Amino acid sequence: MKHVLAAVSIALLTATFAHAQVNPLRITTERQQKTRRDVKQRADTKAIGYGVTEHRPEIAEQSQSVAMNIKIQNMSAKELQGLTVRYILFGKDKVSNKVKDAGRGERKIDLKSLQTATVETEPVEFSSEEKTFRTGYFSELNQRKGEQYYGIAVAVYAGSNKLATYYEPSSLEQQSRKLGVEP
Repeated sequence: MKHVLAAVSIALLTATFAHAQVNPLRITTERQQKTRRDVKQRADTKAIGYGVTEHRPEIAEQSQSVAMNIKIQNMSAKELQGLTVRYILFGKDKVSNKVKDAGRGERKIDLKSLQTATVETEPVEFSSEEKTFRTGYFSELNQRKGEQYYGIAVAVYAGSNKLATYYEPSSLEQQSRKLGVEP
């Protein structure tokens, strides 16, 4: 009986692996980022008199330009032609932490067997401002506003057939579905 059970489970596993689809594409990303930070006001402490001290926060503006290199590698022995690479860059609001679509695009590529192609996205701009008290007990008065880069979603299509997807961070897959946005 044990031998029959073992033979049946081996047969089921073999059938499962025989019908499993292997994804012929591998997707990775690499971020190109330029960040500029300007301090508009330095944090300092100034004695006004009569034991009164004025605490001024540091106010800094930051601009961030993000472009991504999407690398798609054909892991199969077949040539893949007429592929469409769709991507969405996401930003995150610094106050509400809400994720939103910040930029999207689409490119056509052809891949030979075992070839890697790189698709560069259009740069997306993010800007923010931070007000930070460095001295005293005023940390609850620290403020942040603006946006910052959060992640990327990539999908590769052959016609209307989706071949592969990539989400960085992986939690972005669920968040993009909630937003009703998919590459």
